[in-house]
Formats: sequence, structure tokens, C-alpha cells
Amino acid sequence: MDKLRRLIDLCGRNLIIETNPHRSDWVSVEQGIEHLEDCYGIFLSYEVKKGIIESDVLIKIYCSPSAFKDSFIIIHYDIEVALDLALEYFDNEV
Repeated sequence: MDKLRRLIDLCGRNLIIETNPHRSDWVSVEQGIEHLEDCYGIFLSYEVKKGIIESDVLIKIYCSPSAFKDSFIIIHYDIEVALDLALEYFDNEV
């Protein structure tokens, strides 16, 4: 819960965490991955795609910290890893 609380604080403007958005569109997880890659120009590694497909779990984190910072999207199949990657974005800011 500490990771989520920290991410909420850092993404003060807008934070959206979705689980399995492909299911609400009644499409397969593969189609959901393809849609995210096409719409957002995201490249997912083979390992992440494989994990999403095998687990049938797709986690999408959208964060828009402020009007002056770029928003970003994290896609993964493991919520803990997704939270770590989102927090890493802020840890690596210059």
C-alpha cells in the first residue's frame, strides 16, 4: 500500500490504474495488447507480452503528474512490478 500511496502523491494531477481493460471491450488479451500498442505507440517486450497472455492479466497505469510534465503509461501483468516501474519514472527524473 505504501507504493500506491507514494504514486498517488507523485501523480497529483491524474492517476488511473486499470485492470484488464480488454475485457470490458469483449476482446482477447492479444487484441487488447495490440490496441494499446497501436493507440499509444507503446512497445512491449516479448517477456511482458508473454506474461500478459499467459496470466490473462493486463495492468495499465496512466499518470499525468502536472500540466508541465509529460504523462506516461505503464503496461504489465504484475501490479507490484507496474507500481515499481511507475515509481522508477520519478526516481530517474533529472
